[in-house]
Order: sequence, then C-alpha cells, then structure tokens
Amino acid sequence: MWWLFPSVLSTLLCLVLGVWAGQSSAGQTSCNVSLHTLHVYNDNIFFVDQDKPTAQEIEAGEDGAIAESEDRENPREKERSDWTTTLSPGIELGYEDDEFKALLKAEYNVVQYQKYTQLNDIDYTYSGELQYDATPYTSIAVGASFKRDSRPDRELETSGLIFGTFIRDKQDYSLTISHELTEYSMLNFTYNYRQDDFSSSDLDDQIAAIRQAELDELAVEAEEEKERLLQNRKAQDSRMHAASVTLSRDTGALITDSYMFTTTSYLHHASKQSIQDTLMMVAGIGFSYDEVFSIRIDGGARYSHEKYDDVQLKLLAAYPYYEQIDIERQQDVWGPIAHASVQYNSEWTTSSLDFSYDVQPASGKGTLTERSQLRLGHTRQLSEFITIHGFASYIFNSRDSVYQLDPIADEAALAVHNAIAPLRERLEKKVEPLYGLSEKSWNFGIEATWDFNRYCTLTGQYSYVTLKKENIYSEASRNRFLARLDIKYPFW
Repeated sequence: MWWLFPSVLSTLLCLVLGVWAGQSSAGQTSCNVSLHTLHVYNDNIFFVDQDKPTAQEIEAGEDGAIAESEDRENPREKERSDWTTTLSPGIELGYEDDEFKALLKAEYNVVQYQKYTQLNDIDYTYSGELQYDATPYTSIAVGASFKRDSRPDRELETSGLIFGTFIRDKQDYSLTISHELTEYSMLNFTYNYRQDDFSSSDLDDQIAAIRQAELDELAVEAEEEKERLLQNRKAQDSRMHAASVTLSRDTGALITDSYMFTTTSYLHHASKQSIQDTLMMVAGIGFSYDEVFSIRIDGGARYSHEKYDDVQLKLLAAYPYYEQIDIERQQDVWGPIAHASVQYNSEWTTSSLDFSYDVQPASGKGTLTERSQLRLGHTRQLSEFITIHGFASYIFNSRDSVYQLDPIADEAALAVHNAIAPLRERLEKKVEPLYGLSEKSWNFGIEATWDFNRYCTLTGQYSYVTLKKENIYSEASRNRFLARLDIKYPFW
C-alpha cells in the first residue's frame, strides 16, 4: 500500500492549490521555509547492553570485554559513542478561510555520523492535513503522512521500544468527523490507518531456510546461524486499522466547567504471522477550574481475539526425522483500560501529569502490547525569551508469550529420537516462546530554549534513558546531549 501515498498526497496538494487559486482573495495563504541543525553527542548510539557479551566473545573467552575494532565498515553493535549532525530543510504551505483549512509539509533529515560514516542516511517526512466546516455543526478533517526513519532510538521516548538500524517506512492516514448534536452534546468519529514496513522483513525467509536446513541435516552450523538471524530480526511489518466513536456531554449545570464522555473503539492489527482484533469501551469525566487547573479520568475494559500462525513438529522414525505442520492458534484475552491526566497552567508555569494503561501496537514487534505509561512535565518561562523544561517518564511494555506446542510422535518415532543422541538433544532443547515482551524504560532530562527572535530558536537538552528487557536479562542506558538551532522564515 506504500504506493498509494504519492497519489493521496498529490490529491491533497491539488485540493490545496485549487482552493488557493480559486479563493485566494477570500482566505489567507502562507508559505514558510525552515532549516533545523541538530548536533548530538550519544554515548550509546546502538542502545545495547554494554555488559552482555556477544557469542564470539564468549567463545573467545573475553568475558564480555568490549574489543575495539578498526573495521568501521561493519561495526559491532556494542556500546559505542559518537557525534551526529542532522541538517533538516523543510517547507510548509497553508491556506485558511472561514470554512476551509489546509496544510502541507515536507522535511528532509540529512544525518551524518562523525565516526560511523557508514550509518549516514537521509530520512524524510511528508504530511498533509485538510479541515472543512461542512455546516455550523459539522466539521470534517483528513490527514496523511509518510515518514522514513532509521535511528535505533527513534521511538524510545514515545513508546519505550528500540529498533536496530533498520529503515522504516511509516504511513499514517486519518479521518475525523465531529458533529454537534445539541448545545450540550457532541459526537466524534475517527478512523486511522497505520502501516509500518521495515527493511529487515526478508530475514523471515532466511530464518525459514535455516530451520529447514537444521531439520534436514541436523547441522550445528545451521542452528547457530538461525539463532543469529533470530537475534537480528528486531522488526516485523505490520498494518493497523482503528476506528472509534465518542459521545461527550457538557455537565456544567451540575458541576461548573465539567463534562462526561464515553468511547467505543475497534482495533485490527496484522503482521505476517498474527492477526489481533480488539474491542474497547471506556467512560470518563473531565473538569477544569478557572482555566488554570484541569483533570480528566476514564476507565473501561477491552476484549481481544488473537490468531497466530505457528508450526508443530511431527517426529518421524526415519530420515529426515522431522516434518513441519503449519497450524493456526487462537486465544481470547480480556483486560482493563485506564487513563488519567492532570494539568496546571499559569502565566509563566505549565505542569502536567499523565497516566495510561492501554493496548497499543508495538511497532516492529509484530504484535500488540499492554503499555503502562507515567509522564511528568514541568515548564517555566524565565523571561520573554528563555524557557526551562523538565521531564520524566516511565513506560512498561508487556505481553504474555505464546509457547510452541509439544511435537507429535508415535511410539516408534519417539523410540528412535530417544536412541540417537543428536535427535534426543534436539528433542530436549527448550524452545523460545513467541511474541513475549517485558520491557521497562525510564527517561528524564532537562531542556532550555532561547528565542532570539520570531525566526530563530536555540535549544539545549540533556537526557538519560535506561531500558530493561526482562525476558532476555538485558539492561542498556544512554546519555545524550544535544544542541538545536531552528530557523523558520515566512515568505508570505
């Protein structure tokens, strides 16, 4: 479906230009160009556990010591520090009148590494938004975006997940319809489609070939190669459809500046080996006081029906001794959902505390995950030009593993496998479960922003992140310092 994006974006562009040309006298057009320069020092660019030795180090008896290598064409993914410079030119076109609003954006990110120059890449983002007030009571908004990224820590702060240096093509499409039912009630419908495509997907075919070689030849080399590929397969393509309906009601007659709402959502997530359909329902309340303090709380339940493609081994009494049987496994899962947020806003200070326990797609993992998040932010404007921002977050992604079924065997086949040592060892070997996830991340930092004028902003930031993967007993951390200069100039 990636090929649809240029046509969608072209349609949005034609709509914007058509309205621009036909109604330029009635509305306001804008064109902004931008240039961002980002300089970063990262003491762990691959975000790996520095204390966990590689298989080669264990075999060589290095006890996990990090050996320096001059071969930068093929750097080992151990903890490495490096400086990166990112140059990001961009353009933004907009149009707005009493009924219509449109916005198109394009930005390129040219990433340069100081030492590991083979990791240099160009990422880019295209996006378009349209909003139309069809009637005084109904508004329609559509959006589309395409993003290519390659940094291992591209989603670490937002989802708590880490990738390899795989290139990801991410597409997002959205539709929102809002209708005012009465003076006190509102109905909202939203639809989102998301597609993640990774450059590592061909590893699945390689892994399948290695598994077959292992079954045919019982080769130790094949087993080692399979494990290596499985470790490197950190990303799976996925597709997601999500739709929701929200009904909200102003309850200011009961409590000043309060409201109630209920939301029903449906989510369909599919990867190469799994399909998950989830239905969610929540109800909540919101309250604000004097436009300074606000709170929002909701809770509910979810139901998921999940299907997985799996294989089950059938033991044979003669060569090749194994036969793979493709099977489909299903399970139903129930669970709670909860969200809460508290915000404080004054003339010079903004603070927020957000909590959520929800089901979210785990990009690259090929499945959904139960995600618990706690975020704290505090912003203080020291003067008209200088702002200080502090932040902290905790994210826990978890999912129960799917264990492989025991092999099918009759008495004759089982006797043969118990009698031959390599077959017996293969039979006794513990098989790693699928889709299991248990990852905790902590992130905190401080940021200072200086607005030179309305065109230029200078930002400095320090952040520390640690990620603990409990299912593989790994813990990695990262210190990052960055300086960013943002320049944005309106042509009109």
